[in-house]
Amino acid sequence: MMHLALIGCGGFGMNYVREAVERTDLALVAVCDPNPDARAKAAQTVGAKAYESVDAALDHPDLDAVIVATPNYLHAEIACAAASRGLHVLSEKPMATNLADAERMIAVCREAGVRLMIGLSSRYTAAFREAYALVSSGQLGEPLMITNRYHYALAPAAPGRTWHNDPARMGGGALIQMGIHSIDRVGWFAGAVPEAVCARVAKGGARWSDNLALCQVTYRNGVLGSIEVAGVASANLNTMTVHLTQGEIIIERSAVRWYDGAWHETQHPGNALARELDDLVAAIEYDREPVCSGVVALAAHQVCFGAYRSAKEGRVVEIHDGELG
Repeated sequence: MMHLALIGCGGFGMNYVREAVERTDLALVAVCDPNPDARAKAAQTVGAKAYESVDAALDHPDLDAVIVATPNYLHAEIACAAASRGLHVLSEKPMATNLADAERMIAVCREAGVRLMIGLSSRYTAAFREAYALVSSGQLGEPLMITNRYHYALAPAAPGRTWHNDPARMGGGALIQMGIHSIDRVGWFAGAVPEAVCARVAKGGARWSDNLALCQVTYRNGVLGSIEVAGVASANLNTMTVHLTQGEIIIERSAVRWYDGAWHETQHPGNALARELDDLVAAIEYDREPVCSGVVALAAHQVCFGAYRSAKEGRVVEIHDGELG
């Protein structure tokens, strides 16, 4: 059984706690959070030792890996500290609040000989995996353009700057916090590295950071990508459409619909978080890269940070071997 530490016992961190209770191949033996109630609740749920200090949690004896579910601005430092102790890392998205730190996470983990995995959950969602298999089969031809529309509702911004509405600690706003999933999906299905991005972002609803974004991406194989993120008072919508030479595919929640002259639909429910942990365990046990490794996830972050630069400077930003030009 693999022994894991969880750093961050907030809302999403507790999802890992609840999932770990059901597992026999791994155990959360250490949990860490600055909030005493949060860490006590997590520790009690899984029978782990609770820590206030990140360093103390990472020094818990006989650890194999760490899950980082903290605010965004802490991801890189904790991941690098874990890697320096020889621990494998599963970090929640986004990797970091800037491209340099994301690249540093990859370099430090590679140097330490540990696996780095990023929680971009679409890679583990049954409907997206099924749709990707359909694209890969070639039965609908080659992809030409991929669009992802993501709408959600946000409550009014809380007084003051919590990390959730501080662009510096978040790495931006809605585009990086939730839109990073959309960016990753589009790039995954495009099947090529990004070449250039053009974007606009805006603030709505008196928030501190952007919650509206439009991005257009070109990929080196000629595929076009479009990402739309709206987090004002929108009805929930999360739909990706793949336009191919011989049809189209639409993925929405657990449904996959495709058109080849007639419409077809299948349902693919599943537990993405369980699949993430399956992949983490297998990557460590069999000494292989996880499905969503740091290197795989980096392309979406290049597009995301390139989009912010594009919006700020009012120009198309080119991506050359990972460098934003």
